[in-house]
Amino acid sequence: MLFRRFAVCGIALAALAGYGALGAESTAAPTVYTVTSTNSMAGPVTSTTTYRSGSKVVVDERTPAPVAGGAMNMRTFYDFKKMEKLTWDPVHTQVRCVKESFTGAWSDPFEGADDLSKQGAKLLGTETLHGFTTRVLQTASDANGSIKAWVDIKTNMVVKAQFTPPRAQRLSPWSRSRK
Repeated sequence: MLFRRFAVCGIALAALAGYGALGAESTAAPTVYTVTSTNSMAGPVTSTTTYRSGSKVVVDERTPAPVAGGAMNMRTFYDFKKMEKLTWDPVHTQVRCVKESFTGAWSDPFEGADDLSKQGAKLLGTETLHGFTTRVLQTASDANGSIKAWVDIKTNMVVKAQFTPPRAQRLSPWSRSRK
């Protein structure tokens, strides 16, 4: 295929949520939710579940083997009041827990529309996808490729996103040497 796809289970993909700068009314993001997403852009399918209750968030990220070093299991706890995060691997207990401060950016699944609008995303129309009424947005193809996203009108979350790599990275059956 010419592009790799990733689809979201549940409602969201954290990286690209929203469409605020593209003419839609902004809605207040909820502060209590659970969102599960899947992503296969970088190889094996990665599953991310975000649990939020007010100022506390837990993000579980799981990538099954085969990845370098085996399966990846990461859990990150964010405390917005203290602006601290703790990250550890709940499966590989020999990996130590890391405590650090953060600036507030943490890949909230209800944020991210600005990323698409900064990339010049254009509104292509609306579609119903997985029961959600979505706005379909697409960035122009450039040296980094392009992104097409289906964004839920009510929650500003990406229901599905599709990445098309730059033309130079696409494989063509005609580009192989013949022997």
